[in-house]
Amino acid sequence: MPLSGLGPSVIGVMVTESVLTFIFVSFRITARIKLLGGLRSDDYLVGMALLTMFIISALNIVAAFNGMGQHNTRLTPKENIRATQLIIIAQSCNCSAIAASKSAVVIFSSKSLSTNGAPLLTSA
Repeated sequence: MPLSGLGPSVIGVMVTESVLTFIFVSFRITARIKLLGGLRSDDYLVGMALLTMFIISALNIVAAFNGMGQHNTRLTPKENIRATQLIIIAQSCNCSAIAASKSAVVIFSSKSLSTNGAPLLTSA
């Protein structure tokens, strides 16, 4: 199905979001390697969130080519079902990305707030 409606906007937003996410995570990873000499558990969780973001973007782009961003009246039932399935899968992946990024914040904060260098919570 050719792109129309808001499909191109969906793709533009997802590509922009993915590129910005990659840039900021790359800066973080580079800084952590240079400052700490290696990665910590929270960095791996951020990396997992980045990977999940790419999966979400890919699924949303495929969904845009399958009708996402168009009014339902312009889609056949089969196109509507396929686009909706892809969006549901993408949102399920989004739950994983949110869990990974929030867990990384908890671990980072736990290590940052400890007074004797030991994490406040058990190390992951």
